[in-house]
Amino acid sequence: MRKFLSTACVLILIVSCGRPGPKIPEEFQRDLDRFISDATRLNALTEQGVNYSEFGNQLATVSADFTIADGKLPEKYKELARLEFQTAIEQWKLAYRIWNSQIEHDSRFIHSPDELTDPQLISAASLYLLDLAKKEPPVGYRSVTRALMRTATRDFSSAISELNSTSKSKQ
Repeated sequence: MRKFLSTACVLILIVSCGRPGPKIPEEFQRDLDRFISDATRLNALTEQGVNYSEFGNQLATVSADFTIADGKLPEKYKELARLEFQTAIEQWKLAYRIWNSQIEHDSRFIHSPDELTDPQLISAASLYLLDLAKKEPPVGYRSVTRALMRTATRDFSSAISELNSTSKSKQ
């Protein structure tokens, strides 16, 4: 009897340790997959070059996708990935605002210099681009926009890695 109980305990332990974590709700997984797919497209567009309106349209889609998926996010589920996704979206949105500011600025002048002087935009960008805080205005619109897109790409890629690395061990 004692041998039977020992064997049963070992079997229960083996079975419970080999079991995957809690099942991710199917609806959440579908929404997360849609967000990742659309954000990957935005990421690719920024890497190969995109016009302002196409970037804005794709960013709106990505932002909406994230809002939907985030609303269904299981509590304490991959918090680091969630934070990195949020940070990437914030940077894409800021890049879009700076790009818009550049377009408005350029439309007022025939020969417009590539100079971002708005202290609020510079301050916001400095949160993500630490070297920018060390520079005196003006700074280049294009260089700040490109740098924000690069850091958004970095954070988005990091979030994807975080999802993939922990999906097998923690769910």
